[in-house]
Amino acid sequence: MQYYTAQLRGIKFDFTFEEWCQWWERHLGPNWFNLRGRKKGQYQMARFGDTGPYAEWNVECITVTKNCSDRRLNGTGPSGEHNRGAKLTAKDVKAIRLDPRSCVEIGVTYGVTRTTVNMIRMRKTWAHIT
Repeated sequence: MQYYTAQLRGIKFDFTFEEWCQWWERHLGPNWFNLRGRKKGQYQMARFGDTGPYAEWNVECITVTKNCSDRRLNGTGPSGEHNRGAKLTAKDVKAIRLDPRSCVEIGVTYGVTRTTVNMIRMRKTWAHIT
């Protein structure tokens, strides 16, 4: 699966299946298959700086939470309007923060929920927009 997803994203994958299994066992022990995954508390194979190939010299074993955090800090993950699912632009976010209307009214205007508007105003989301 990891080979397939790397291939879809255009990232070189330099492990054979056997090498990949051995890498996981070295890092997580014999129960590695149950410890790796995409859920909170599980582990992932992550590339240093989220660049280069998946290769022995360029990967580390980290938690899903750390991987997501690193992507945000490094700016390598899609954020803001670069995220495929974004309904808003940076210009919209700036306008929302200045708009005196209620979260419900603003949400209707922009086609988002009042919770989304509130999260933007509290800088829980779109925090990179000043």
